[in-house]
Parts: sequence; structure tokens; C-alpha cells
Amino acid sequence: MESLPMTRQSPVPNPSTRRRRPQGPSQTEPPKTTWTASVVLVLPKTGLAARKRRLDQVLEALAWRVPMAKTAPQSVQIVFGAVGEDSEAAQQDVALVVRQILGLLRLDADAVGAQKLESDAALDTEIDQLPECVGLGEAAALLGVSKQRVHQLAQQAGFPEPVLRLRATPVWRASDVRRYGIWRANSGRVRSNA
Repeated sequence: MESLPMTRQSPVPNPSTRRRRPQGPSQTEPPKTTWTASVVLVLPKTGLAARKRRLDQVLEALAWRVPMAKTAPQSVQIVFGAVGEDSEAAQQDVALVVRQILGLLRLDADAVGAQKLESDAALDTEIDQLPECVGLGEAAALLGVSKQRVHQLAQQAGFPEPVLRLRATPVWRASDVRRYGIWRANSGRVRSNA
């Protein structure tokens, strides 16, 4: 697995006018081992909608760490990159990030339900076991409809729940979308072409 990007760069750099603001570790630092951290936060019932809206702020604040979030009715799981020369240093990095997340979501430390830290080297062995996943465009191609129609269908009962929500698109298991397409075809619903 490739290492995580260390800084964000503007799409069209202009060296004469661009000021570099560090977004992560300095590019002059020696390479460190990269890790993947996961934290599950239990959300109180009050203010649930506002906290889920603030989740976009969390993803933006952690952008250089390539974050992903998975929401459930009363919790959110955030996965992000961490750095450290060993697991202890990486755990300290994770602790700083978790404090930042808690602050942005306005949660107390007792909201942390679970934390997990794995080296990216260990995760490489698990990659082959992941299910095939699809975003909005791929789901549209599987179902033979437009992306807009997939978005409409995703709001209806019976459409599979996404396994992950990225800023750009929800992500579904391809097998779930195929099963939905078969069910739709067998229930007499006509597929429209995109």
C-alpha cells in the first residue's frame, strides 16, 4: 500500500505567489511508518442532526489524513491516517486527532467507544479480502440508470444501505446493488437507460 500523502497542494502551483502552509508533517522530515486509525464515537440523542452536519467539518480538517466516515443511527466511525516511527508514537498522534475530532463535534472524551490502530503493512494483507465496492457512477452502470436515478432510488426503502459515505459519493457493496437490480427487475419495474 502506498504511504499517505503528507501535504495538500494547490492544483496550479505558482511559486512566485504561493505561500506554503503546512497541512501535515514537513516534507523534509524523514519518512515515518504510516498507520491507519479507526475511532468509533457514540453520539448522544440530543443534537444528533447537528453533529452529523459537523462531520463534514471533521473530514475537511483531517483532509491530509485521507479520512473516511461511516455513520450509524447513534454512532460514527472515522478512519484516518496516522504517522509515527512506532506504535507508541502513532498512538500519540491518534490521541491528538481524536481530541480535535471531539472538539469539532462538541463531544466529551467519554463519547469514544472504541479505537483501533494498525500499521499499513498489516492492512496490506487484508486488502485482497475486501468486497467489490461501487460508488454512484458504478451503481448507475450496474442498474442501467442515471446517477441521478440512483440517488433517487437510494432514498427509497429496499435500496441497500451504503457501507461507507465519502464526501464524493456513498459506497455500496457491488453484490448488494446487483441483488437490488435483480429484485427490481423481477418485481416488474422497468429499467430505464441512462
